Parts: sequence; C-alpha cells; structure tokens
Amino acid sequence: MKTGTRDLTLMRLLNISVTLSPFLGVDSQQFQASLEDGMEAYWLSLPATPHGHLAPLLTQWKEKFCVKLNVSNPAAVAWFIERVSSLCTQLNVEYLVLEGGERNPFEEHGLRPPKALARDKYIQLLAGVATRIRNSAIVTAGTSSSHMPLFLSMLPLSSDWSYSGLKGLIPSVLHYSLLGYSFFIPDAVGGSLSKELVNDEELFIRWLEIISFLPVISFQTPPWLYGEDRALNLTRTYIAKHRDFVVPLILKYAEEWKTSRNPIYRPLWWVSPR
Repeated sequence: MKTGTRDLTLMRLLNISVTLSPFLGVDSQQFQASLEDGMEAYWLSLPATPHGHLAPLLTQWKEKFCVKLNVSNPAAVAWFIERVSSLCTQLNVEYLVLEGGERNPFEEHGLRPPKALARDKYIQLLAGVATRIRNSAIVTAGTSSSHMPLFLSMLPLSSDWSYSGLKGLIPSVLHYSLLGYSFFIPDAVGGSLSKELVNDEELFIRWLEIISFLPVISFQTPPWLYGEDRALNLTRTYIAKHRDFVVPLILKYAEEWKTSRNPIYRPLWWVSPR
C-alpha cells in the first residue's frame, strides 16, 4: 500500500484489516538495521558464542528466509508493539490479524528451545502480545489463551462436500468450543483452502446457511458470481438473520460465558446429557 493511500477519502469509508506476523526477512532493511543497533536479542537466536555474540536463528516463512521475534524478551515485545500500534493508528486499522505463532524454529533445527519458549509457550505469549496491541485482535493459533479477549481464526477448509470441507464445519465449531474458544472466525463461505472461487452454487448456499449462525460471516467468493437472483438474495436474507437473530443470542451467551465459562456453541449432550 502506498504511503499516501491512507489520505484518500475512500479509505475513511473502509474497515481496514491488516495481517502481520512475528517474522522478518533477513534481506530487509529493518533486520539489517536491528543488527547495526545491537538488537540481536530481539530475535530467536542460537546459544551465545564463546565471545558472547548471539546468532539469530534462521527459518522460512512464505518461502523467504526470516528471523522470528523473541516474545520472551520484554524489550523486543515493546519494540514490536510500538511499531504495530503506530501502523494501526496511521492506517486507522479496524482489524488486526497476527499469524505465524505456531512455527517453532528451534524444533526445525533439532534444537531444544529455552525454557521460556518450551512446548507451545510461544503461541501463548504471542496471544498475549496481540491483546496488548488491541482488544479483539485475531490470532491463527491458540493455547492456554481462551480467557484472553481474542478471536481465533479457524483453519481453512476445502471447497467441497467432504469432511475436509462442508461436513467438517460443524465438528470444527464444536471442537474449538469445547477447547474453550467460543470467539472464533470460521473459514470463508465455501472454503478458502484452494484460494480459488467456488463454482458450486449449491455448496455456497449450504455453507452460507450454516455459517450465518456462527460469530462471523466472511466471503472469499462474492455471491454475485452466480448471478443476481438466488444466491445473492439468499445472502442478503442470511446476513439479515445473522444481524437480527444470531448476534443478540451470541451477546446473551457471551455474558453468561464471563461467569460460567460454558461454551457458546454446545453439543447436544451438554444441554441434555441423558
């Protein structure tokens, strides 16, 4: 995005979403500047050499060699939060997605991670970073963080009728809910794993019917792809149903969740165990 874009009138009418990660390309000016400024400890690093120098641990993210933010270092976290908060303010960002917490560079190199980052600790710490940037941030992985004010983005699904696609939607919802994550963002209507538009109109509609009862409706395939009749009219209907019927119910059970921690989306045996 060009620097001047944020000054356009159109930008003020949009809800901007920004997706970030704790990775930084080793060929970037920011990384080179961090080394020149003595900020090696801001990145996950190999054990210090006999001379006391840290060597940032290389990993790959989206086909580029990168380093990863050391979220166990308070100075590194403060530096990251300051930069991200500044970006969000400049662009008037409405939604912030923080991805990439699940990758473990230490395990990729067959190394034992430091105690502060053992097992899934990185994911938990990164979720904490997201909450410090803003409430209702979105993360793509979570562990021991269901009590935090976050949305968890569910895994993308295939654009088909199988259990890796439409049939897997409700089981996934119950799985996330029983793990304690009631505030999740399901995959886009029709699935987004292939990154291609969904050509099956019936699949799109059936998917829409289910997802309209979940916290968030998102689209990768526009409903007008199938013309201006059935799919588009049904989309309007289910968006209205979500706004007028589903959202009030979610808000009601979210208030209950604050004290009981009961999941908002519950299997039948939860309501009637016998």
